[in-house]
Amino acid sequence: RKVDLIHTHLTFANILGALVGWLTNTPVISTLHSERFDHIDPRWQRMEEWALRNGTRKVIAVGQSVITGHQGRLGAKEMLLVPKAVPEFSAITLEKKKSIRRELVAESESILLISVGRLSPPKGYFDLLSAFKRVARKHPNTHLMIVGGGDLFADLSAEIDSCGMVGRVHLLGQRNDVPELLMASDIYV
Repeated sequence: RKVDLIHTHLTFANILGALVGWLTNTPVISTLHSERFDHIDPRWQRMEEWALRNGTRKVIAVGQSVITGHQGRLGAKEMLLVPKAVPEFSAITLEKKKSIRRELVAESESILLISVGRLSPPKGYFDLLSAFKRVARKHPNTHLMIVGGGDLFADLSAEIDSCGMVGRVHLLGQRNDVPELLMASDIYV
């Protein structure tokens, strides 16, 4: 197919997209989503840097912190800031909020912390568990809900069990009701 533009997201797509763009004489734009890139093997980092500097017409960053985090990698290449759009959710009733909270934890007066995302190393879920253990010691009426799926699900479950946080940290897996869970929670982490 003849395409007008290649738009890539994430390391391997950025590398491959720049190569395909060069081979097919198709313009490439790449979007960067994370502030940090140090979780990537240094060889892939160097290849991505080359691709972003030389193989793309434009690099888009989804936040100012992303621009700050990658500016050193891209040298003089200008990045375009296009913040992530976050839709406003419809409000839920107090009864719905109470119902969701009862479903998740038995104590209705508990403080609910929630984290939503892909369960992978760059997201820092083991750091979150470590921090939550300290919070839980000082505030015994807190619960942490982790929503999402990914490679770390089994490891996180084992860590929750081994650190004695079963019943306080809840791995909910992938859910279709994330907006409602967010509105029923007290703190987003």
